[in-house]
Amino acid sequence: MTCTLRKYAQDAMAKAMQSGEAALSGKITLVQEYDKDIQAGFLMYLPVYKKGSNLDNSRDRALSIQGFVYAAFRANDLMDGILGTMFPEINFEIYDGDFVSKENILYDSSIKHQNINIYKKTNITMNEHTWTLVFKTNSVLGSENIYIIFLIPSLVLILTLLLYLLLNSLIETKENALKIASKATKKLHTSEERLRFALEGAGDGLWDWNLKTNEIFFSKRWKEMLGFKEDELDSNLDEWNKIVHPEDLEQVNADIAAHIEGKSDVYKNEHRVKCKDNSYKWILDRGLIVSRDIDGSPIRMVGSHSDISERKQSQLKIEEYMRIIDKNVISSTTDLHGKITKASTAFCDISGYRKNELLGKNHNIVRHKEIPQTLYKELWETIKAGNVWQGEIKNRHKNGSSYWVDVSISPVKNEKDEIISYTAIRHDITDKKRIEELSITDRLTQLYNRLKLDEIFAMKLATAGRYNTNFSVIIIDIDYFKLVNDTWGHQAGDDVLREFAEIIKNNARETDIVGRWGGEEFLILSSDTDLDGAIKLSEKLREMVSLFNFSFAGYKTASFGVSSYHPGDDEKTMVKRADEALYRAKENGRNRVEAENY
Repeated sequence: MTCTLRKYAQDAMAKAMQSGEAALSGKITLVQEYDKDIQAGFLMYLPVYKKGSNLDNSRDRALSIQGFVYAAFRANDLMDGILGTMFPEINFEIYDGDFVSKENILYDSSIKHQNINIYKKTNITMNEHTWTLVFKTNSVLGSENIYIIFLIPSLVLILTLLLYLLLNSLIETKENALKIASKATKKLHTSEERLRFALEGAGDGLWDWNLKTNEIFFSKRWKEMLGFKEDELDSNLDEWNKIVHPEDLEQVNADIAAHIEGKSDVYKNEHRVKCKDNSYKWILDRGLIVSRDIDGSPIRMVGSHSDISERKQSQLKIEEYMRIIDKNVISSTTDLHGKITKASTAFCDISGYRKNELLGKNHNIVRHKEIPQTLYKELWETIKAGNVWQGEIKNRHKNGSSYWVDVSISPVKNEKDEIISYTAIRHDITDKKRIEELSITDRLTQLYNRLKLDEIFAMKLATAGRYNTNFSVIIIDIDYFKLVNDTWGHQAGDDVLREFAEIIKNNARETDIVGRWGGEEFLILSSDTDLDGAIKLSEKLREMVSLFNFSFAGYKTASFGVSSYHPGDDEKTMVKRADEALYRAKENGRNRVEAENY
C-alpha cells in the first residue's frame, strides 16, 4: 500500500468511525491482473462497532470500533456496466472533490475530446465527500438532440441511486460479516482457551497489555510463578516495571519499543524478575502486538513468561567454567593456513601478546628459531591428514625470551567431515624443561654436557647402523688454552670458553649436535654427513675461530679431528680415531683439520 493510498484509506475509516455512516475515500489507483488494466477507483468503508455500545457521540464511537467492512470499486468498470450505451450523445466526467483537474478525474465517458464544450457542472455529496459531474456535448444545439437537456437530471438521479445501492450492498455485507465474525469470535475464544490451557499447562504465564490505558492482565499461573496470589499484584505497567531487575529494565524497554516500532517481528527478552520473597527468577519474556488503531498505533500486546532459571543457572555456570578455562588453558584456533582465529587469555599471558596482536597473525609469530623446520613439516603433514599431533615445542615470547609447551593439535571438522580449522591445547612445561636443561647442559657454555652427548651419540650410532646412513664426529680443541689461564686467570679462560662455544653453535648446521666434551674440548655429532662433509664443516669453523677477537686473549686458533661411521663402530672406536686425528693436527702445527686413518 502506497503512502497516498494509506492516507486516503485512513481518512475514510476515520470519517466512517466518527460519523457512524459509510464513507468514501479519495481517488486511488487500482491495479488488477498483474499490473494490467490500471484504472482509477475509490473505496467505501462502513464501521462495525461492539454490540451494545453507546454510539451517541464520535468519542464513544471511536472507543467502540471493532473494525470496518469495505469494498473497492473500479470507476470505469462500474459506470460502463451500469450505463452501457444508454446516453450515447452525452459525454460526462466524474471528478473526486469539488474542483476539476486532470489529477482528480475518476471517470470519463468519452475517449474523444475534440470540439466538445462544457454544458453543465453539478455536485453529488455523500457523508461530506463530494464528486463533481461535468457534462459535455457538441450537439446540444441541434434540434435532433435537444432531448439531452432533459436527460441530464435523470443521469444525476441514476448516479445518486447507484451510490445508494452500493451502500445497501455494503450494509448487507456488514450484516454477513458480523455473523461470520460472531462465529469466528466463538471459535477464537475456544482457541484462546485451548492455547491458554496448553501454555499454562506447560508452566508458562500469560499477560495481556492494553497500550492505550497501560492496564495489564496477568494470568493466575503468571503470578504463581513469582509466588503471588491472584489479588496481590495490581494490573498496571508500573507493577510490571517494579518487579523487573533494575539492571535489565533498560534492555527490556528497548526490545519492547523495537517491536512496537516494527523493527522486530516479535518481542523477546531474557531478564530477571523479583519474586514475592525478594529472590529473582530468570524468565523468557515473549510478546506480540495483536491489534493496532486506524492510525497504526498499537492497541493490544499479548505475551507469555517462561521460567528459565534452571537453564540460565546452567548457562551461567558454563560461562564461568569457560572463563576459568580461558584464563588457565593455553589454547588457540587457526584456519587452514595457520592464521590465528581464536586465542585464550592464558595463551596471551604466556606469549606476552595481547589478543588483538595475535588474531589474524600466522602462528609462527611465536616460533622459536631453535626448533627445526623438520618438526613443523611433520606437524603439518600429520594434522592435514586428519590426525592429532602431539609433542613438545619451544616458543618465543614477545620480549624475546622463550617458553616450552607440551602441545596437542587436533583438526576440527564440519558435518561433511571436512577439516575447517585446527585447535591447539598446550600445557606450560617451561619449568620442567629448565630442570631438564640444567641436567643436560654445561653450566658455563650452555651447550650439551658430556652426559647428554653420550646419550645422543648412542642414538646416532643406532640409526646409522640400522639404516646404513652417514654419521661423523668432530673433536675440537682450543690451541694454547692453558696459556690464557696462566696469563689472564681463570675468569678470562671462562670468557674464552663461552665465546668459543657461541662461535661453534652459531656456525654449525641446524641438524648438528654441539656440546662441551670436557675442559677446552668440544664435540660435534653430524648426522647424514660423510667424512668429506665433516671436513668441510670443520674448515669453515676453524676459519671463523681464527678471525674472532676474543676478550682478554685476542685472536686464538683451534685444532680439529674428524672421524666417520663404519660398520661395527661404537662410541669408543669413533672417538679414538677422532682423537688420533686431533693429536696429528696438534703435532702438525695446530690451527688445522686432520681426518681419521681407517
